[in-house]
Amino acid sequence: MQGRSKPAMRVDTTHPLHALDEREKQYAMFLSEGKSTRMASALAGYSPNQNGRTRTRLQNDPRVIKAVEFLRARSEKLILASREKVLKGFLEAIEQAKLMSEPMTQIAGWREIGKMCGYYAPEVKEININVGAKRVIGQLEVMSDRELLELIEKDSEVIEAEAVEVLSAKHEPEAEEVLSADRPSP
Repeated sequence: MQGRSKPAMRVDTTHPLHALDEREKQYAMFLSEGKSTRMASALAGYSPNQNGRTRTRLQNDPRVIKAVEFLRARSEKLILASREKVLKGFLEAIEQAKLMSEPMTQIAGWREIGKMCGYYAPEVKEININVGAKRVIGQLEVMSDRELLELIEKDSEVIEAEAVEVLSAKHEPEAEEVLSADRPSP
């Protein structure tokens, strides 16, 4: 009997939770339950002094992210919930609040739907400056005040000439008078 060995126990290394240590598992579990990152890290036993750095590390750790997604999906299956089902429930509650003439309850329901749909997320604005614009800005930065004033005066004359042309095309004879009244006398 000594020659026999126990069969090796198989461990599923593809399971998201197997890649985490015990505290990371706890953090993922609390986070998947809807706790804030601060609360989840504290409940998982991380030091309050290092919570900020720890939370940042955990939030960006792909293993933890995968585990949280796995736990949330498992929870949805267990309670037979889905995003659509939750939204439907909110809509039904809003309808009931409407029938009972409770506007604040309706607003609260719509607020929750807005959160679920991501309408309260900050907008991301992207600004693209092409190379030509950068080149012009670079040229303007090296110009002296005198050169800038000359450029402004030259461009204002061009703009005024274009405005006169547009207005005279519309057959408005007073266009030249209006523009000449705005010009300072030499």
